[in-house]
Amino acid sequence: MDWREKFDRLRQKHSAVVKEVRQQRPLPVPASVPASPAPVSNADLRLKNFKEMKLSRNKVIVPNLLGRYKIFRAIKKGRRKYYHNKTKIEPYYNLGIDGLDLYIEGKELNQHDLNVWLWIVKKFHKQYNDNYIVSFSGYELLKFLNQYRPSKKGYQYLDDVIKRLMTTLFTVQFNYEKKYRFRSSLILSEKANLSDKTYCLNLSDPLVMLFSLENWSLCDFSIRLALKQKELAQEFQLFLTTHKSPFWATKDVLYQDFGSEYKDKSLFLKDFRRRVIKPLQSINFIKKIEEKETAIGFFY
Repeated sequence: MDWREKFDRLRQKHSAVVKEVRQQRPLPVPASVPASPAPVSNADLRLKNFKEMKLSRNKVIVPNLLGRYKIFRAIKKGRRKYYHNKTKIEPYYNLGIDGLDLYIEGKELNQHDLNVWLWIVKKFHKQYNDNYIVSFSGYELLKFLNQYRPSKKGYQYLDDVIKRLMTTLFTVQFNYEKKYRFRSSLILSEKANLSDKTYCLNLSDPLVMLFSLENWSLCDFSIRLALKQKELAQEFQLFLTTHKSPFWATKDVLYQDFGSEYKDKSLFLKDFRRRVIKPLQSINFIKKIEEKETAIGFFY
């Protein structure tokens, strides 16, 4: 049994049933009766769907986990935190998964790091292999992101992001009848040809599956690129992408989840309309807003 099946059983909370079944002695199968095919696990079905999925140029796979936990945040320049010890990643309000805890150790990751990771997973989807190796040129990644021209500055930016994705450590812990955990960075190793700026990355098998295969949504990457440096708008756009429209949230919840840097809720809501709602409306992602006294409804 591979790790996917273990986690699949843990998530479905069937450990008691599995334990009981394992204790039963299997009945002998007569030679004249063909053996039944092995059951296909949900994890294997998800992997099959992942490999067979057709993606257009601007579509990327977004793990729904990003709509539940604050893994990649909007961070102001110069305020990136460094976690020297294992630190729990908090869920968005009331959206955490029972029995699942996530921890981070190392440099905090932001929305620009996420853009690079989403593109790498998109590339891996195209090159899928059981070794979780993906290769690409720095030129095609920078050109797609349209953030830096393929230049010395652009390649240095790319090197910095890959380094963070290699050195930031995630711990995923399942707390059910038995406790399990795995610990890894998103990228395990890198080989780079510095002459022609080509990269070959070994991705973390469990984290690719958890972050990009364990229930996902499809995101139009051109929308994220249109937001440019507006990280808070990017974070909220991705959050909405992983939830059904319309999404209603109280103003207190919005303040709690997206306004940690503000001391005053009214100031946050004023800035949220300017920094998030207005940009998302200008690119036609948010179609309509309904605002009540204590809540806001987002239609997209």
